[in-house]
Amino acid sequence: MLPLVFVDAHHHFHDTSSDGECKEFNSFKASLGPTNRYFPLDYQRDAIDPITNELGISFFASVHVEALPDDGLAEAKWVESLLESSCIVQSIVASCDLTRPVDQVHSTLSAMKQQCSMVQGIRWILDVAHDNDQEVIPNTATHVACKRHDVQAFGTIDYLKVPAFEAGFACLAEYNFSFDLQCAPNQLKRAAVLMEKHPNVPVSIDHMGKLRSIDNALDEGDSDDPATFMNNEQLRVWKEGMQAMGELPHIYCKLSMLGYVIPGWHNTQKGQDLMKQLLSWVVLDWFGPKRCIAALNWHVNAEVSDSDGESSSGPSPVQYIQLLSQLLPPEMNQEQRDDIFAYNACRFYKVPIPQLGGAN
Repeated sequence: MLPLVFVDAHHHFHDTSSDGECKEFNSFKASLGPTNRYFPLDYQRDAIDPITNELGISFFASVHVEALPDDGLAEAKWVESLLESSCIVQSIVASCDLTRPVDQVHSTLSAMKQQCSMVQGIRWILDVAHDNDQEVIPNTATHVACKRHDVQAFGTIDYLKVPAFEAGFACLAEYNFSFDLQCAPNQLKRAAVLMEKHPNVPVSIDHMGKLRSIDNALDEGDSDDPATFMNNEQLRVWKEGMQAMGELPHIYCKLSMLGYVIPGWHNTQKGQDLMKQLLSWVVLDWFGPKRCIAALNWHVNAEVSDSDGESSSGPSPVQYIQLLSQLLPPEMNQEQRDDIFAYNACRFYKVPIPQLGGAN
């Protein structure tokens, strides 16, 4: 059963060229890899038109999520300027380093509130996935964005251990901003402790809690035994963290970047069977259909959007919606599916709810 309407709750525009539109605020991102550009017309071609034309779904709106800018306010203003073209962005999640002195955090958040009406939330990437919290180790699940973190000032790159981060996080409530939480599974329980103290800051967990390549345990063991999967230590840590987050009523979960969890999930029956179990836990047991949000994470291409390089392929936006629809718990009705694919994102990111006959 396909949704009737879609709101993409997570995608990115960027331009890392030296003479491009973002050169004034994209030096960090440009330093990380090859030159890349992705604009609204690319998104229209890759996502909006195929979903609308091939599936007959009303693609109503989207949420732009920050893409590692040096200056979050400048990036938000740039995204708002794109509205002059064929862009359906209705809400922006901007970047702000919440460990800065509180007066500086307030200054940035206030400027965003006053100058960028579409900013409804903040993200600062936090993934630190290994015991060594002093540096970013290549080819691990610790996110390269943590290279920005000041280990000399705080003694760690894991900002969920830093009191200054909580002080900045607490500022979000004053501006009615949400927070997009991108962290590693081993950080989820610690994040839950922090966020329980701040129930007035809605939180969306990005990319289903960033479980990484969970099917490797089966591949390395050359086993299809479900017990091998269920007893995996990484899975246990993720489950405990997600359960802790799910107990907090102001925490939501994005169903996105599923290929990071199970690379190539869209191509194999085993991958889809495992994904179906994970989705059942998230959607039915921990968060419920009212607190799950489908999102494409679309930028660059399918493999990057779906798996962040963990796989050499990924589903197209059309395939993603089709497969996710199939793998969601079968007992879910049309209203619950439309919540996950559209209306939960509208409520969380303050997007006007589309008025389609019978829409809630």
